[in-house]
Amino acid sequence: MDQRPIFQVTSKSGIQRDGTTLDSQFFVNGQWVRFYRGRARKMGGYRTLVEDLTYPARGLFTFTKNNVNSVYIFNAKGAKIVQSDNNLTGTLSVDLSPSGLAYNENYVWQAAGIYDATGGGDNLILAHPGANLNDISSSTNTPIYHTTAGSLTDVLTTISDGSAGTIDVSGGVCVLQPYVFAYGNDGYIRNSNQNKPNDWTFGAGNDANEGNFSYTKIVKGLPIRGGGQSPAGLFWSLDSVIKVTYIGGAAVFRYDPMGFSTIMSSSGVAEMDGYFFWMGLDRFYVYDGRVQELPNQMNINWVFDNLNFDQRQKVWATVVPRWGEIWWHFPYGQGQAECNRAVIYNVRE
Repeated sequence: MDQRPIFQVTSKSGIQRDGTTLDSQFFVNGQWVRFYRGRARKMGGYRTLVEDLTYPARGLFTFTKNNVNSVYIFNAKGAKIVQSDNNLTGTLSVDLSPSGLAYNENYVWQAAGIYDATGGGDNLILAHPGANLNDISSSTNTPIYHTTAGSLTDVLTTISDGSAGTIDVSGGVCVLQPYVFAYGNDGYIRNSNQNKPNDWTFGAGNDANEGNFSYTKIVKGLPIRGGGQSPAGLFWSLDSVIKVTYIGGAAVFRYDPMGFSTIMSSSGVAEMDGYFFWMGLDRFYVYDGRVQELPNQMNINWVFDNLNFDQRQKVWATVVPRWGEIWWHFPYGQGQAECNRAVIYNVRE
C-alpha cells in the first residue's frame, strides 16, 4: 500500500495584496473572511434593518433607551430615525428632516450626542450637513441642527447662538461634554457655553470662545480622555492634528498642534480603546498620544493605487470591537462612485 506523507501548509494571519503571490507567507485573496487565533474563518452576513431609504446614507448615529435602538440615518434631504428592539424586530421609521432644508447630494453629515450635566434636561443629538461630498475642502457654511434623542416627533431644528442667530460652519460638530464644538474654514473652532448647546454668546461670565488654530480647514473632531485637563479632544485639519484641553480662565481651552498628517475623509476616523485610527492620502495613521504611521506591509499600495480619489469623501471607517477590527470602506476602481471594498486592520492579529 502506497503511503504518502501529509504535509501541513500554513499561512500567517492576514491577506497580503502587495507584492507577488510567490513572495508571501500570508493569504493573497479572500472574501468575507476574518482571522481569529491565527486562523481564517467565515465572517458571516448581515441582517437587513430597513429597506425603504430614498437616498444613500451619508451619516449615522445611534441612541438606546428602554430596549429601543434608535438609528439616525442622514442623507441628501435630511434624516430618518429607524427604531427596533434588541432583536431587530418591530422596526419603525420616521422622517425627521428639517423644515426647508433643500436637497443637496453633497451633504456629508456629522452627528454627536450631549446630555444635560445638571441632570434635568433631555439628551440631545446634534447634526451638521457639510456640503463636502465632492470636495472635503469646501468652504460652504451650513447650520447645525438638533433634536431630542429618541423622539419620533421632534424634527431637526437649527440650534441658536444665543442671540437669535444660528451656528454656521463648513466642517462639522462634536461634543466635548459639556461643551459643543463647531469647526470649519481656515482652522476655525468655536465652542458653546458650558452645558448650553443653544448659547454661544461671548462676554464676562461666559466661556464660549472661538479662534483659528490651523492653516487649513478643520474637518473632524472627537473627544479623548483628558485626565486632569478634561474635557479634551482631537481635531483633524487637512494637514495636521490638534489637541484641545480645558484650562479654564479667559482662554478656556488650549490648542496644541500634535504633528503633520493628511486625512482621506471626514468619515474615515475610528476610535478603539483610546486609540484613534484614520486613513491619510498615502498611508494610515494612529494616535496614541503621538501621531504615528500605522505600519502596513500587507496592502497599502493595493489600497492607494486603486482608490478612486474623486470619491474620497465617501470613505468611512467603523470598528468591530468583538474581533478587534478597524474597517475602512472605500470605492475601489477609477469611476467607482460608491464604496465596494474594505481594508481591515486587526489590532490583535
